[in-house]
Amino acid sequence: MINRNFDVISAHEAKERYGYDIKNLSLFKGVEDSELIGNIARGVDFAKFKKGQFVFRTGDHAEQLYLVVDGHVKIFYNTPEGKEQMLYVYNNGDFIGGLNLLSEDDYRYMGQCLSDSVVAIVKKEAFIEHALQSPIVLKHMLSKSYERIRWAEDLISRLTASNASIKAAWLILKLKDEFATLKDGEYVLNLPMNREDMGSFAGLTRETITRKLTEFKERGIIDFKGPRTLIIKDIDALRAFII
Repeated sequence: MINRNFDVISAHEAKERYGYDIKNLSLFKGVEDSELIGNIARGVDFAKFKKGQFVFRTGDHAEQLYLVVDGHVKIFYNTPEGKEQMLYVYNNGDFIGGLNLLSEDDYRYMGQCLSDSVVAIVKKEAFIEHALQSPIVLKHMLSKSYERIRWAEDLISRLTASNASIKAAWLILKLKDEFATLKDGEYVLNLPMNREDMGSFAGLTRETITRKLTEFKERGIIDFKGPRTLIIKDIDALRAFII
């Protein structure tokens, strides 16, 4: 649980009071030009969001870039049928909105905190006039954009699968990449999401994902430790569903 007693503060104050330094943020890591960092910092605020709060909503104009400093932010949209479809879960180091700023686009999806989170907010002017002058920043942006294209390809494959077991297995394997630690030969996933969120991510209802997880548990493939800790006991069995 994050214990910070601020709502919005400047980058300078965030560094002085809490040790948050924009040079340590993933997008700016490796930038050695102190003048450039100083110019960027003047256009950066740090904001604290509580679990469930929205960082942005569909239709908001992209006037700033968001960097997750601490916590988890889910990115989703509502389908025409009124169902929530989760696209990503952004964690420490991930950024949101860089390409939107360049295209002067509105957000077509929503960003909502899955846990208490701290987010660095980079204003459009600072991003375009200063951050984009750095080849390192551009390299970080391109690298992350490539990762998201690959993730989107995987998401399309997962959502178009008709078999609920395939969707559930694929979801667990993807969550492993983000949230798992290896302990005694088993992957332990401490998840920031509930069953409804997992269903949204997999393109399944909460009832279906719950049923599939229970089925996997009964087959000895996974186990649970509390409502948000999932243990992968047989990763090969999970992979066999999607081969």
